Amino acid sequence: MKHLLSITFFLLFTFLLTASSCKKNKLSELDKLPPATKIGANTFGCLINGKAYLPGGWDGNHSNYRVFVDGSDSSLDIRTYNFETTVKMRFTFGSSRLYSGINLTFDDAGRTTLGIANINNCYIPVNDSVYRRGNLKITRYDLQNGVVSGEFNCIIYDPSCIDTVRITNGRFDKKL
Repeated sequence: MKHLLSITFFLLFTFLLTASSCKKNKLSELDKLPPATKIGANTFGCLINGKAYLPGGWDGNHSNYRVFVDGSDSSLDIRTYNFETTVKMRFTFGSSRLYSGINLTFDDAGRTTLGIANINNCYIPVNDSVYRRGNLKITRYDLQNGVVSGEFNCIIYDPSCIDTVRITNGRFDKKL
């Protein structure tokens, strides 16, 4: 009887240990984003209304993450696509001068714009007709070594859309 009780206890203990080790650690939405780096890691990510957004897929023609820098007019254009979810984002920033450490603001008018396609079946254009507030900090702007990186947050609202779009924990790091 004592032997049977020991075996039962051992089997129960083994089962509980095995069952607890089968649980997978679920990543938070923030943990799904790439780290905020400044090395030209070719990464982009942000939370859109609390859900991780990363470029992904390929349509056979376009890269899912492109960055254009024009040093002559100090502009930066970031275009990302997730062809699997059909979410597309485009940021256009301009300044009298871009440099590491500059903080740019999104506003209703001017050279800082943001557009999103297909967020809850809504298209928010890259133009001045949309309410937007937020900021972008350029963490590295190094044209000599071909690296631009930054962090951003923004709130966007278009009256033709149902919801306000909240973009948080945004980061990008691109080798040009």
